[in-house]
Amino acid sequence: MTPLRIVLANDARKRLLKIDQSLPAIGRKIEHLLRKLPDQPYCGNKLQGTSEEIRRIRVGDYRIIYQLFVSEGLIHVLYIGPRGGAYK
Repeated sequence: MTPLRIVLANDARKRLLKIDQSLPAIGRKIEHLLRKLPDQPYCGNKLQGTSEEIRRIRVGDYRIIYQLFVSEGLIHVLYIGPRGGAYK
């Protein structure tokens, strides 16, 4: 299997920076999970109703939504933020 690399969408990157500033403990947990994600890309739950490999990881009241492109060696992080905005 090709080593996977993580790419954060611009919005996800901005939200992570805001979380780091306002809630550093949550920001550290999210960053830790993102570092482990290439080794365990299927650790998140698959989103219902999606045919693609879109998955989510729960971090307290926050969610990480990501899409797997295993054949291309890519994990695309689509969303990092509070649960309320994650599924819109």
